[in-house]
Amino acid sequence: MADPEILDHYCMIVNTSHATLNGQCCLVSSYDPSKLRYTVTAVTGLMPPTKRTLQLKGENLRQAGGMEKRKYEYLKLKPHDLAQDPKFAELRKNGELFQSEIISVASSYNINLSRVIPASLVFLLIHWWFRGFIRTFLLFTLLWYPLMFSLPDLKLKKNILQCLKNIPLNLSSELSRATGYNVTYMMAAIGLGCFYVFGVYTYTTPYVAASAVRAAAKGGVIDQATVDRIYAKGYDDGSAGKPFGTSLEPSDTSPLPSSYDDDMSSPVPPPPLATGLGALGFTHLMSAGLIVKAVYDLGMGPDGVWNPGNVVPNGKANPMRLMMPAFGGYRILKALGVF
Repeated sequence: MADPEILDHYCMIVNTSHATLNGQCCLVSSYDPSKLRYTVTAVTGLMPPTKRTLQLKGENLRQAGGMEKRKYEYLKLKPHDLAQDPKFAELRKNGELFQSEIISVASSYNINLSRVIPASLVFLLIHWWFRGFIRTFLLFTLLWYPLMFSLPDLKLKKNILQCLKNIPLNLSSELSRATGYNVTYMMAAIGLGCFYVFGVYTYTTPYVAASAVRAAAKGGVIDQATVDRIYAKGYDDGSAGKPFGTSLEPSDTSPLPSSYDDDMSSPVPPPPLATGLGALGFTHLMSAGLIVKAVYDLGMGPDGVWNPGNVVPNGKANPMRLMMPAFGGYRILKALGVF
């Protein structure tokens, strides 16, 4: 007799003679009383995941937990080889086309890519070391978009001004093709302009910590070189068996406030926190992009057409996809002072 707690439920495969099956999640679909076995569908492997229909005894099945169910659903959605996926094939085709256009443009301008690409990577690594990952990624983005949307014009050997002028035109055509909406030249130009104004502003804004150090130095606060000199003399006094401060001169202690030994709090007030739009940074821009991408994906129907009516039902069906966009929205609202 079929166990109602197993039939039509997610279960874990346990205690079989096949080690690769043990620990896998499956969905129990039916029960064969003549064989005393359950028919289950398991998804095994990752590269790519493979569906397998098995017949197992009840003793080899136990109810699965929530995380195991989620893993099964994820693998079930991707049981095919990526090479057979039309979207992946289109992505690969676009990548190969873009690569061929880069090679074609480089050859027409006598650019040696075997030298330019390694040199660019070295430059980005050095930039990353001195300026950090966020600014390096932002610089790469600011330089990459003009190149990517200028390729058709560069291929025709148009002058630089024509290439720059046609960037919003190429961007609007790509956005129209990808979204199905009529994105005009003016809309693309305004969006691109806002992105570059915000990006350049973010890239050129100095670190708050560096600003605070410079402001502190202007205010007469003791500098690090003086602190190092005082401690070096104190160390020498201690090594020679002298009381601390024996070798100190008046010039060493003149910058120190009278309460320096008693008050260990920082004499530099923290910089004021930015409010409003000034509080938004590059990470908030990335969060906004995540929100737009999530809304676009959730609104996409099975016919490949975006419909705003699909957003709420698809969000309810798969709430896990809303976690990162929701967190990004919270960060943006918090930066704006809503929370």
